[in-house]
Amino acid sequence: KHQSVFEEQISLVSGPSHPFFGRDTVDVSELAHVQFVALSPQTSTGGLIRSYLDRLGLDIVPAVTTDNVETVKKMVEEGVGVAFLPDMVTADDVGVDGKPGRLARSKVEPALALPLVLVTWRDTQHSLALDAFIEEVCRMGRNWDAQRARPSVPIS
Repeated sequence: KHQSVFEEQISLVSGPSHPFFGRDTVDVSELAHVQFVALSPQTSTGGLIRSYLDRLGLDIVPAVTTDNVETVKKMVEEGVGVAFLPDMVTADDVGVDGKPGRLARSKVEPALALPLVLVTWRDTQHSLALDAFIEEVCRMGRNWDAQRARPSVPIS
C-alpha cells in the first residue's frame, strides 16, 4: 500500500554574489550560461535533477559534484555556482517574513518536484506506533505544504 505525503519542490538556488540572487524566476535559456554545483547523479535527488536538465536540453557540466547537500549549499553561498536543491533542504537558508537569507530561490519552468510517498505492506497489521508514525509524517507533509507558500526574501 502506498500513499502520497506531499511533493517537495526543487528550486534553483543562488548566493548573494550571483546575478540570479533575488530574482523570482529564471528562464531555462539562461541556465546554459551559468556555472553549476550539483548533487551527484548517484543520489536519488541528484539523478532526478540530472534527468530534468537533460529533458530541458541543457548539457550542464557542474564545476563540483558531491553527494552532500550541505556542501552544495555552502558552495552556492560562496559563489561557486548555482544549484537545484529541494526546498526543504534550503528552508533555513532562504529569507522569510522580510528577513534576509544566505541563499535565494528562483522558479524555473517547468517546475521540478520530488514526490514523497509512504509505502507499507498491504496485508500487515500495523502497530499503534507505526500508525502514529504514519500520521505524523502526513501531518508534517501538510504543514510543509503550508509553510512552502511563504515567499523567500534575499539579502538586500
